[in-house]
Amino acid sequence: VDDLSKVQDITMDRLYFLQQQAISHADNKGIRMGEIDLPEEDGVALVVDIESDPLRDADYLFGVLLVKGDEQTYHAFLAKDPSEEERAWLDFIEFLKPYISANLYHYGWYEEEVFRRMGEKYGVPDDVKKMFEENMIDVLVRMREKVIFPMSFYSLKDVAKFMGFSWRHPEASGLNSVLWYDKWIVDGDKQALQDIVDYNEDDVRATWLVRNWAITESNGP
Repeated sequence: VDDLSKVQDITMDRLYFLQQQAISHADNKGIRMGEIDLPEEDGVALVVDIESDPLRDADYLFGVLLVKGDEQTYHAFLAKDPSEEERAWLDFIEFLKPYISANLYHYGWYEEEVFRRMGEKYGVPDDVKKMFEENMIDVLVRMREKVIFPMSFYSLKDVAKFMGFSWRHPEASGLNSVLWYDKWIVDGDKQALQDIVDYNEDDVRATWLVRNWAITESNGP
Protein backbone atom coordinates (compact mmCIF):
# COMPACT_ATOMS: atom_id res chain seq x y z
CA VAL A 1 0.00 0.00 0.00
CA ASP A 2 2.93 2.33 0.67
CA ASP A 3 4.05 1.87 -2.93
CA LEU A 4 0.53 2.53 -4.17
CA SER A 5 0.44 5.84 -2.30
CA LYS A 6 3.16 7.18 -4.60
CA VAL A 7 0.86 7.00 -7.66
CA GLN A 8 -0.50 10.44 -8.57
CA ASP A 9 -3.98 11.62 -9.63
CA ILE A 10 -5.87 8.54 -8.44
CA THR A 11 -7.63 7.82 -5.16
CA MET A 12 -6.37 5.21 -2.75
CA ASP A 13 -9.71 3.39 -2.98
CA ARG A 14 -9.32 3.09 -6.74
CA LEU A 15 -5.72 1.98 -6.42
CA TYR A 16 -6.69 -0.65 -3.91
CA PHE A 17 -9.43 -1.89 -6.24
CA LEU A 18 -6.97 -2.15 -9.13
CA GLN A 19 -4.50 -3.98 -6.93
CA GLN A 20 -7.16 -6.51 -5.89
CA GLN A 21 -8.25 -6.87 -9.51
CA ALA A 22 -4.69 -7.80 -10.46
CA ILE A 23 -4.58 -10.36 -7.64
CA SER A 24 -7.90 -11.80 -8.79
CA HIS A 25 -6.56 -12.27 -12.30
CA ALA A 26 -3.27 -13.74 -11.09
CA ASP A 27 -4.95 -16.22 -8.74
CA ASN A 28 -8.03 -16.82 -10.94
CA LYS A 29 -10.39 -16.37 -8.03
CA GLY A 30 -13.12 -14.01 -6.92
CA ILE A 31 -12.34 -11.53 -4.16
CA ARG A 32 -15.13 -10.24 -1.92
CA MET A 33 -14.81 -6.50 -1.23
CA GLY A 34 -17.80 -6.09 1.06
CA GLU A 35 -21.20 -7.41 2.08
CA ILE A 36 -23.48 -8.13 -0.87
CA ASP A 37 -26.95 -6.68 -0.38
CA LEU A 38 -29.16 -9.62 -1.33
CA PRO A 39 -32.07 -10.94 0.72
CA GLU A 40 -32.37 -14.47 2.05
CA GLU A 41 -35.35 -16.30 0.57
CA ASP A 42 -37.58 -18.56 2.67
CA GLY A 43 -40.65 -18.50 0.43
CA VAL A 44 -41.16 -17.99 -3.30
CA ALA A 45 -38.67 -16.18 -5.52
CA LEU A 46 -38.80 -15.54 -9.26
CA VAL A 47 -35.99 -15.15 -11.80
CA VAL A 48 -36.74 -13.53 -15.17
CA ASP A 49 -35.00 -13.23 -18.52
CA ILE A 50 -36.28 -11.84 -21.83
CA GLU A 51 -35.45 -12.61 -25.46
CA SER A 52 -35.93 -9.79 -27.97
CA ASP A 53 -35.57 -9.29 -31.72
CA PRO A 54 -34.52 -5.67 -32.40
CA LEU A 55 -34.97 -6.13 -36.17
CA ARG A 56 -38.62 -7.11 -35.77
CA ASP A 57 -39.08 -4.85 -32.74
CA ALA A 58 -40.50 -7.78 -30.80
CA ASP A 59 -39.99 -9.25 -27.35
CA TYR A 60 -40.68 -12.88 -28.10
CA LEU A 61 -39.94 -14.78 -24.90
CA PHE A 62 -40.57 -13.96 -21.25
CA GLY A 63 -38.90 -16.71 -19.21
CA VAL A 64 -39.43 -17.26 -15.49
CA LEU A 65 -37.80 -19.59 -13.01
CA LEU A 66 -40.16 -20.21 -10.09
CA VAL A 67 -38.16 -21.07 -6.97
CA LYS A 68 -39.89 -22.62 -3.94
CA GLY A 69 -37.25 -23.79 -1.51
CA ASP A 70 -35.24 -26.48 -3.29
CA GLU A 71 -37.84 -26.81 -6.06
CA GLN A 72 -37.23 -24.92 -9.30
CA THR A 73 -39.69 -24.83 -12.22
CA TYR A 74 -39.14 -23.03 -15.51
CA HIS A 75 -41.99 -21.36 -17.41
CA ALA A 76 -41.73 -19.93 -20.94
CA PHE A 77 -44.17 -17.36 -22.34
CA LEU A 78 -43.32 -17.50 -26.02
CA ALA A 79 -44.53 -15.50 -29.00
CA LYS A 80 -44.05 -17.90 -31.91
CA ASP A 81 -44.75 -14.94 -34.16
CA PRO A 82 -44.26 -11.22 -33.40
CA SER A 83 -48.04 -10.82 -33.64
CA GLU A 84 -48.30 -12.96 -30.49
CA GLU A 85 -46.18 -10.59 -28.41
CA GLU A 86 -49.17 -9.10 -26.57
CA ARG A 87 -50.56 -12.53 -25.70
CA ALA A 88 -47.17 -13.68 -24.39
CA TRP A 89 -46.88 -10.52 -22.28
CA LEU A 90 -50.38 -10.83 -20.80
CA ASP A 91 -49.89 -14.53 -20.04
CA PHE A 92 -46.65 -13.64 -18.29
CA ILE A 93 -48.47 -10.99 -16.23
CA GLU A 94 -51.17 -13.47 -15.24
CA PHE A 95 -48.51 -15.91 -14.10
CA LEU A 96 -46.95 -13.28 -11.83
CA LYS A 97 -50.19 -12.34 -10.02
CA PRO A 98 -50.20 -15.16 -7.43
CA TYR A 99 -46.62 -14.24 -6.48
CA ILE A 100 -47.05 -10.49 -6.30
CA SER A 101 -45.04 -10.15 -3.08
CA ALA A 102 -42.11 -12.26 -4.31
CA ASN A 103 -38.74 -10.84 -5.27
CA LEU A 104 -38.09 -10.72 -9.00
CA TYR A 105 -34.42 -11.39 -9.80
CA HIS A 106 -32.71 -10.51 -13.08
CA TYR A 107 -29.18 -9.85 -14.34
CA GLY A 108 -28.58 -6.38 -15.80
CA TRP A 109 -30.88 -3.47 -16.63
CA TYR A 110 -32.63 -4.88 -19.70
CA GLU A 111 -35.59 -6.57 -18.01
CA GLU A 112 -36.56 -3.37 -16.21
CA GLU A 113 -36.54 -1.47 -19.52
CA VAL A 114 -38.67 -4.09 -21.29
CA PHE A 115 -41.20 -4.22 -18.45
CA ARG A 116 -41.57 -0.45 -18.61
CA ARG A 117 -41.96 -0.52 -22.39
CA MET A 118 -44.41 -3.44 -22.42
CA GLY A 119 -46.46 -1.81 -19.69
CA GLU A 120 -46.80 1.33 -21.77
CA LYS A 121 -47.59 -0.69 -24.89
CA TYR A 122 -50.05 -3.25 -23.56
CA GLY A 123 -50.81 -2.18 -20.02
CA VAL A 124 -49.99 -3.69 -16.66
CA PRO A 125 -52.18 -4.03 -13.51
CA ASP A 126 -51.32 -1.71 -10.64
CA ASP A 127 -50.24 -4.53 -8.33
CA VAL A 128 -47.85 -5.97 -10.93
CA LYS A 129 -46.57 -2.49 -11.74
CA LYS A 130 -45.83 -2.03 -8.04
CA MET A 131 -44.02 -5.37 -8.07
CA PHE A 132 -41.85 -4.15 -10.94
CA GLU A 133 -41.12 -0.91 -9.09
CA GLU A 134 -40.38 -2.37 -5.66
CA ASN A 135 -39.47 -6.07 -5.92
CA MET A 136 -36.99 -6.28 -8.80
CA ILE A 137 -33.44 -7.19 -7.81
CA ASP A 138 -30.61 -6.72 -10.28
CA VAL A 139 -28.04 -9.33 -9.24
CA LEU A 140 -25.33 -7.66 -11.33
CA VAL A 141 -25.80 -4.27 -9.68
CA ARG A 142 -25.87 -5.75 -6.17
CA MET A 143 -22.71 -7.75 -6.78
CA ARG A 144 -20.62 -5.64 -9.18
CA GLU A 145 -19.01 -3.31 -6.65
CA LYS A 146 -18.64 -5.99 -3.97
CA VAL A 147 -16.88 -8.81 -5.80
CA ILE A 148 -13.86 -8.70 -8.09
CA PHE A 149 -13.74 -11.46 -10.69
CA PRO A 150 -10.73 -12.40 -12.84
CA MET A 151 -12.35 -11.01 -15.99
CA SER A 152 -12.80 -7.67 -17.74
CA PHE A 153 -16.56 -7.84 -18.25
CA TYR A 154 -19.09 -9.22 -15.80
CA SER A 155 -21.54 -10.63 -18.32
CA LEU A 156 -23.80 -13.41 -17.10
CA LYS A 157 -22.03 -15.86 -19.42
CA ASP A 158 -18.59 -15.00 -18.07
CA VAL A 159 -19.53 -14.88 -14.39
CA ALA A 160 -21.71 -18.01 -14.36
CA LYS A 161 -19.15 -20.01 -16.36
CA PHE A 162 -16.51 -18.95 -13.83
CA MET A 163 -18.76 -20.48 -11.17
CA GLY A 164 -19.00 -23.74 -13.10
CA PHE A 165 -22.27 -23.26 -14.97
CA SER A 166 -22.56 -24.40 -18.58
CA TRP A 167 -25.16 -23.64 -21.25
CA ARG A 168 -26.56 -26.61 -23.14
CA HIS A 169 -25.97 -25.12 -26.57
CA PRO A 170 -22.27 -24.57 -27.35
CA GLU A 171 -23.11 -21.35 -29.23
CA ALA A 172 -25.63 -19.93 -26.77
CA SER A 173 -25.80 -16.14 -26.89
CA GLY A 174 -28.28 -13.30 -27.18
CA LEU A 175 -27.29 -12.76 -30.79
CA ASN A 176 -27.81 -16.40 -31.68
CA SER A 177 -31.19 -16.33 -29.95
CA VAL A 178 -32.23 -13.68 -32.48
CA LEU A 179 -30.78 -15.71 -35.35
CA TRP A 180 -32.59 -18.83 -34.13
CA TYR A 181 -35.84 -16.86 -33.97
CA ASP A 182 -35.30 -15.79 -37.56
CA LYS A 183 -34.73 -19.43 -38.57
CA TRP A 184 -37.99 -20.35 -36.88
CA ILE A 185 -39.96 -17.52 -38.48
CA VAL A 186 -38.50 -17.92 -41.97
CA ASP A 187 -37.85 -21.65 -42.18
CA GLY A 188 -40.10 -23.12 -39.49
CA ASP A 189 -37.06 -24.70 -37.85
CA LYS A 190 -38.45 -26.32 -34.68
CA GLN A 191 -34.99 -27.08 -33.32
CA ALA A 192 -34.12 -23.38 -33.52
CA LEU A 193 -37.25 -22.58 -31.49
CA GLN A 194 -36.29 -25.20 -28.89
CA ASP A 195 -32.76 -23.79 -28.75
CA ILE A 196 -34.23 -20.39 -27.84
CA VAL A 197 -36.27 -21.84 -24.98
CA ASP A 198 -33.34 -23.92 -23.70
CA TYR A 199 -31.05 -20.90 -23.85
CA ASN A 200 -33.53 -18.74 -21.92
CA GLU A 201 -34.00 -21.44 -19.28
CA ASP A 202 -30.26 -21.74 -18.88
CA ASP A 203 -30.02 -17.96 -18.46
CA VAL A 204 -32.49 -17.83 -15.55
CA ARG A 205 -30.89 -20.85 -13.91
CA ALA A 206 -27.47 -19.23 -14.31
CA THR A 207 -28.81 -16.03 -12.74
CA TRP A 208 -30.10 -17.97 -9.75
CA LEU A 209 -26.79 -19.77 -9.39
CA VAL A 210 -24.93 -16.44 -9.39
CA ARG A 211 -27.39 -15.06 -6.83
CA ASN A 212 -26.81 -18.07 -4.57
CA TRP A 213 -23.04 -17.74 -4.95
CA ALA A 214 -23.31 -14.09 -4.00
CA ILE A 215 -25.38 -14.94 -0.92
CA THR A 216 -22.74 -17.46 0.16
CA GLU A 217 -19.99 -14.89 -0.40
CA SER A 218 -21.92 -12.26 1.52
CA ASN A 219 -22.32 -14.52 4.52
CA GLY A 220 -18.89 -16.13 4.24
CA PRO A 221 -15.86 -15.52 6.46
